[in-house]
Amino acid sequence: MDRLVAKKIPMSPPRIACAVLVSLLWGLQFVVIKVGLTAFPPLFFVALRFAAVAAILLPFVGRPTRRELGPMIATSVFLGGLNFALFFAGLEQGLASVSAVANQLSTPFTVLLAWPFLGERPSTRVIIGVALAFGGVALTVAEPSASVKIVPTLLQRFKRTIPFCQRAPDRQGEASGDNQLHRSPSHGDLPRDIHRFFLTEARQTALMMSTMLKGFRHRMVRVGDVNIHAVIGGEGPPLALLHGFPQTWWEWRRVMPRLAETNTVVAVDLRGAGHSDCPQGGYDKVTMAADVHGVMQALEFERYAVCGHDIGAVVALAQACTYRSAITRLAVLDASQPGWSGWEANCAKHALWHFAFHQKRDLLERLLFGREYDYVSTFISDRAFGHAAHTVEDMHVFASALA
Repeated sequence: MDRLVAKKIPMSPPRIACAVLVSLLWGLQFVVIKVGLTAFPPLFFVALRFAAVAAILLPFVGRPTRRELGPMIATSVFLGGLNFALFFAGLEQGLASVSAVANQLSTPFTVLLAWPFLGERPSTRVIIGVALAFGGVALTVAEPSASVKIVPTLLQRFKRTIPFCQRAPDRQGEASGDNQLHRSPSHGDLPRDIHRFFLTEARQTALMMSTMLKGFRHRMVRVGDVNIHAVIGGEGPPLALLHGFPQTWWEWRRVMPRLAETNTVVAVDLRGAGHSDCPQGGYDKVTMAADVHGVMQALEFERYAVCGHDIGAVVALAQACTYRSAITRLAVLDASQPGWSGWEANCAKHALWHFAFHQKRDLLERLLFGREYDYVSTFISDRAFGHAAHTVEDMHVFASALA
């Protein structure tokens, strides 16, 4: 049999444009599918996709013979039923960008399977290319520096699938359901679904980013009946960092490496924030100060310095007053203190409207569901002296803590 020789076709500008357009459309499909999965379950969306394809192609396809029917069904089951069903289910759970890259592993897998089943032994050059393909996808999907950070990220994603803060109804409201939190997002508005999709993508990226701070480790510390999340790093005298609202420990991420050069830094998520538990009560500052002190004691720090910002500064002052013998130094940043001159006047300012708003039980959660980024970014931008201090990714980290 004569050997087939591929004809070399010069790549003219129109052909190059067509090649780029095909790649662009191929990439766009992942975004379209991801958006569609915000409105439809994966298996139903697969069926809907193939029903649309069948409706278009049936007029151009002849009736299959009995001999063709078996292979056609087998191909439909494996290619349509299993392949696309698993792909859509995975795409619903993961990032569209990562899924698009991982999906290209079909080509090296085909090369490997063709060897035992079809006898097509790959050359050394092809084997090296396959190895590079697998390595590239592995590097994209699993950042090496994130290997020990996977558990906190998974815990945060699980936290986002349950009602906000796991609020439990009190006994009086248990029967009537007055204190139950109902959060049923609507999927009927397509533009809102698209908006939610892009927010989800950015949030997942931000959450992964927030677990990666070189030289620091994450730890959940049990204090009484709550788990408090702490990020620890450095060597030297211990220093506790307490964040403000609506931030988490992540607000200290730029100064933590510098502080860790001379101190053992412990940045905590206060109860109700970040990765820490969110119980129904215990938000008086003495109890929150006891949480932080319990973390430092669990880390075997008998004496330590404490620095608090905003609401964290109020906790820091309560901590210094309650545990005077344990506090070596105290720093309070950007916050007036209850009981001190000017506190009542500050609370009466229009800029502090959120004090009363946040005290209305469950209302904040119901109004902000799906709009956490809008609230957090506006809240911080209205109060920040330097807007460049917070990136979009930072805003998503803080918004994800409320989601």
